[in-house]
Amino acid sequence: MRRQDPSLRILVVEDDAAIRRLTSYALRNAGFEVLEACTADEGATRIAEAEIAAIITDVEMPGALNGYDLAWQAHIQRPAAPVFVVSGSIESDRRDLPPQARFFDKPVDPWVLVAQLHGALSTSKRERSRTAA
Repeated sequence: MRRQDPSLRILVVEDDAAIRRLTSYALRNAGFEVLEACTADEGATRIAEAEIAAIITDVEMPGALNGYDLAWQAHIQRPAAPVFVVSGSIESDRRDLPPQARFFDKPVDPWVLVAQLHGALSTSKRERSRTAA
């Protein structure tokens, strides 16, 4: 089995199975490796255990953590990883999000997420190489 490039590993955290599957399908077809979680608590565990290039999370989910909590944890543990927060019922206040996180209203076209991820990961890669030089 071929080992995936961690710079292409995306974590999708969504409690709605249909949305999670559709988003993951689009990401896999675009060449990303996808890890899935159905709660922010499970997503936090994945972030702690695996190298993640970017995170896409819903806001409202069952469990102790919500998507905003997860976005902040991701920002602290994986500061170079872009974080996309999506919600169909909550209007985001920029203060709810960590720096550089992006908010999307549901429904989000998964191909829009793919395009945004490509752009965010390219920017992140350029910034890392600039600071390493």
